[in-house]
Amino acid sequence: MATQLECISPVSTGETLGTEPVTPLFLCSHSRATDLAYRKDLASLASFMGLTYPEEAGLWLLSAPSSEVNMVVATWQRQMLSSGLSPATVNRRIAAVRSLLALGRALGATASEIRLGDLRTCPTRDTRGPGAKAVAQMVAVLEQEKTLKSLRDLAILRLLYDLGLRRAEVVSIDVEDINLESGEIWVKGKGRSAKERFGLPRPTLKAIVEWLEAKGNPTGTLFTNFDRAHKCGRLSASSVYRIVRALGERVGVQARPHGIRHSAITEAIKHASRQGLDISVVLAYSRHRDPRTLFSYRDAEGDPQASVSSAIANGLST
Repeated sequence: MATQLECISPVSTGETLGTEPVTPLFLCSHSRATDLAYRKDLASLASFMGLTYPEEAGLWLLSAPSSEVNMVVATWQRQMLSSGLSPATVNRRIAAVRSLLALGRALGATASEIRLGDLRTCPTRDTRGPGAKAVAQMVAVLEQEKTLKSLRDLAILRLLYDLGLRRAEVVSIDVEDINLESGEIWVKGKGRSAKERFGLPRPTLKAIVEWLEAKGNPTGTLFTNFDRAHKCGRLSASSVYRIVRALGERVGVQARPHGIRHSAITEAIKHASRQGLDISVVLAYSRHRDPRTLFSYRDAEGDPQASVSSAIANGLST
């Protein structure tokens, strides 16, 4: 790669004043998972350019003119495709560069921007969930057992399906985030800077109450593990993945946490269609679009998120 970019001299002394702090700031301004992903993306670019650290790649991006930035990124794009990476992965890595430059422009550290268009992509990952019937079977299995673990796993499954939460969102919940009297829970969603309120359907609330009573600790993290080495520690997102996969195997289906969420959203779309509801109601439930739009629907009369959650949750027992 060094021969491809010999004429560019990516990093040198005497960089434009004000560029140095931007990349470190960029790499610590998001959620932990997003910061890690951005660091990996910039590390990939750094490796391509013959550099050692992602911060070096960021410094060059902020210091170079747009023409040189776009030439390097276009070459990097072709190299990634030829190495077998999917268009979606290539687009995501270049999006990290766009985000860094956007921050740099906002701070007056650069005028460069990426002018390359995204590559065309087509869905290749199987996003189908196990379906409502399989989820109902999983719920039934856990309800029959009534062990400490099954009570915990049932509450987790209910939150994944009834509210359409992501596994990282589920494990982030603390007991203090739940108001049992009002039937509400506060969750920090993906890409959100503050926690959001969710109305708890009766089946979901019942599962949480039963788990809290069995758990016996009225404070701290909601979902704890039973691992001897880390007993009563916060359950990890990876553990939730294993829990759901094992539950799926018990009822004869392939299941994963995001598949549970996908099944719930599918049922939400069906519910909206049957009731003649606008798709915006489903968006309030799924939280897939711009937060400002979602918040406006969340505040609408009737609380569409709570009503759709209740319909999804109650549908498992019909």
